[in-house]
Amino acid sequence: MVKNKIKVSFLMYQVITGGIEKCLLTIIKNLSVYDKYEFTVITKKEITSKYFLEFFKNYNVKILTLPNIESIGEKPHSLFKKIIWKIKRKKIKNKIKEILNNKLPESDLIIDYFNMSFWDLILDINKPKITFWHASTMMFEKYYTNVIDKIMNSYSKFVCLTEETKNNLINKYPNYKEKFIHIYNPFNIEEIKKLAEVGEYPKDSNKYFTFLGRFHEDKDHLTVIKAVELVVKKIPDLKVYFIGEGSRFKEYQKLVNEKNLENNIIFTGVLDNPYGYLKHATANILSSPSEGLSTVLIESQILNTLNISSDTPSCAREILLNGDGGLLYPIGDYLKLAELMEKVWNYDIDKELLINNATNSISRFESQKIIHELDKLFEELKERNNVYEK
Repeated sequence: MVKNKIKVSFLMYQVITGGIEKCLLTIIKNLSVYDKYEFTVITKKEITSKYFLEFFKNYNVKILTLPNIESIGEKPHSLFKKIIWKIKRKKIKNKIKEILNNKLPESDLIIDYFNMSFWDLILDINKPKITFWHASTMMFEKYYTNVIDKIMNSYSKFVCLTEETKNNLINKYPNYKEKFIHIYNPFNIEEIKKLAEVGEYPKDSNKYFTFLGRFHEDKDHLTVIKAVELVVKKIPDLKVYFIGEGSRFKEYQKLVNEKNLENNIIFTGVLDNPYGYLKHATANILSSPSEGLSTVLIESQILNTLNISSDTPSCAREILLNGDGGLLYPIGDYLKLAELMEKVWNYDIDKELLINNATNSISRFESQKIIHELDKLFEELKERNNVYEK
């Protein structure tokens, strides 16, 4: 038992069912083996999921929920109400800062894990700070270019999930090249394979596609729906399983019904174990215009399932080995997606070659390798801070 454990605070915008949260749990679970870390998860939204609450309890993770700034609602149109809204918002934000300024100095390391969602709240906290960027270079440049100096001077390290993202940011901001590092998200490969063996799947469908993702515009379900509408004209028994939940679920379900595609696009809702569906799928589809490091593409590769993916910047091409480990199509191009789906369905491509290429490269995402890199980084920053404090 380590007496003086390394206190690590993970800052999360929210903790719901998603790829970022799944990776957070993998990191905590694997780092716990070292028996030298003490974890706290600080979130802007209350954690309600029984699964997450039980996980944190089992791994002795402390939870701190901050005041919810969204509780005041959206910005009103009335000038007077807008002034009141801004006053309330500033009051809550100052309260959050006060809590963080009191709590975080107790930590040895601060990990702003959810796309820098705390960057402006922790600027003045003098502790080693790491941020993980789970989106594309394009999204970073869209929202943060004007505050790059503040951000880079605040964080000790900026973790990019792909080599391409790191190189793009270094080229764009060369003054901070030492801050940018690349570390993949960790995946428990053998655990995913075991879950797939016991996971349910649609046994009444000999062939089908899967599409995993929350029902939100940033996953672009509409492109897939348009592609399916074309493909069913030639393949009437085509089936695509939409797995997930989200704010646009009813909208997409209504659209599918209006197009008479309810027998071709099946909504499963959230599955506790979606790996059975993935393992037995003819192929998995991704249509996002932007991703950091797509979890489902890697999980499909682990399960020897072919991927058909939008060529989302800084992500898909690296995972799919420039097209040697999966099929790529231009973002939003439902005509090309329909063409690829038809070819896969009719065995008009060398599917096994693509799958073999992907499988042979999967070890780069192995959790033990990634966790070792993170442990080394955390130790390095802690020691650097200890020297500085002396």
